[in-house]
Amino acid sequence: MLHERFTVGEEYTRSDISEIVEYPIDSKYPTGIEVIPGPIGSPQGVILLVTLDKTTIQEDYDYYDYFFMGGKRFRWESQRRHGKDAPVLEILKTGSVESMLFCRVTQYAAPNVTRPHTYCGRVRWLNSFEEHPVKVDFTCLDYVASPQGSLAELYSWER
Repeated sequence: MLHERFTVGEEYTRSDISEIVEYPIDSKYPTGIEVIPGPIGSPQGVILLVTLDKTTIQEDYDYYDYFFMGGKRFRWESQRRHGKDAPVLEILKTGSVESMLFCRVTQYAAPNVTRPHTYCGRVRWLNSFEEHPVKVDFTCLDYVASPQGSLAELYSWER
């Protein structure tokens, strides 16, 4: 299982994640969601890469993503081009493969220094509403009751 290669609360760069899952995660044109193919072409996992505070990101990316219920749930907004029937959302919804959440509060640690993402664990689709963007509530399967460091910061972040 892909999730066993990561530790909840640890930070990973896109390059680290690519190396660990043995699949290139595009940092030049990031989509925020990557479907990791399996050995015979069917997906073996989905990776969500999320930046919570989007004030320094272009206006088109003003999605509102955040943890609630103290970190037990995560609300995520898809890209506007995705409707409820988008193939990648169907993969997430069915739960046929594991879905893993990586978050960071801000994109940059300093000018031109990209901040790594913190592995927040596996997530499972709970429900969805609206469209373009689709808003999805996930259950955080690897919730940490007493988080430390960046995971604590993510759980408590507010817009």
